[in-house]
Amino acid sequence: MIALPGGKEGAERMHNSASLIKLIREQLESGRWLGAICTAPVIVLGRKGLITNFTATYYKTFRGELGQYVKEISDQGVVTDRNLVASQSPGTAIEFASELVTCLFGKESSQTIADTVNACLPPK
Repeated sequence: MIALPGGKEGAERMHNSASLIKLIREQLESGRWLGAICTAPVIVLGRKGLITNFTATYYKTFRGELGQYVKEISDQGVVTDRNLVASQSPGTAIEFASELVTCLFGKESSQTIADTVNACLPPK
């Protein structure tokens, strides 16, 4: 799996890295997992034309732009389409991480991790 973090400046750097874009293209074409959160779905993947046949989600200020690059826009915090997992923002990071674990290791492993994390939280 390759997981792309967000942040505008970092996403722009990733967008400008020919070697990274080559790896991402190979990852998607081979069916291996790719995750992207926050601005990465638009700036890294969309602007390079890598997700034209995918459904993806977006960081709030990039909704209009994402529509130019994907088959369909989802308003969900995290969306999985085949081997692409896209997530909206830092506010969806826990859900994004959980989905990445599910994709790699299955729902049971993801639930075990969630239960462990929840056990560490103070009671509500």
